[in-house]
Amino acid sequence: MVEPSPFSHMSGYANRFKEMLRCLRLAGDEVDILTTPIDPSEPLEDLPQEVAGYPINYTRGFTFPFYKAFSLTFDVPDRVGSRLLKGRRPDLIHSISPGFLLFASIYYARRHSVPLVMSYHTHLPVYARTYGLGLLESASWLALRIVHGLADLTLTTSPQLAEELRDHG
Repeated sequence: MVEPSPFSHMSGYANRFKEMLRCLRLAGDEVDILTTPIDPSEPLEDLPQEVAGYPINYTRGFTFPFYKAFSLTFDVPDRVGSRLLKGRRPDLIHSISPGFLLFASIYYARRHSVPLVMSYHTHLPVYARTYGLGLLESASWLALRIVHGLADLTLTTSPQLAEELRDHG
């Protein structure tokens, strides 16, 4: 479960996901992908339908008025994630943090008794500090502690970031 979608643009974030999926394919793993279209008004048939041989499933998303570059979702009312899990027992659910789809991921993991792995990609407390939003910095750390406390495993992009997350609880 990944948002914003890394499959329709070039970025380091997109490259990490595509490489992870390539490695999972080489290992023979099965993967179901759930994401949002970058532009919620874009017709589904115009969106990428697969990556690394895995089908991409889309759920409705929303954008913020001040930042329309990415679409986010709670997977409501579509509940595509629930349909993907119906009758299946995945080894794990992998979700992205921060984002809104992670709340659906937490729910689905608990509801289906499946381990939850979160990848932490955007360092919100540093953004808050950089843009002079000090109050949001401490709120970001609190939110990260709560959300990642619900994950069975958190992956980071560097050992330094993992250490900083551990230092903040």
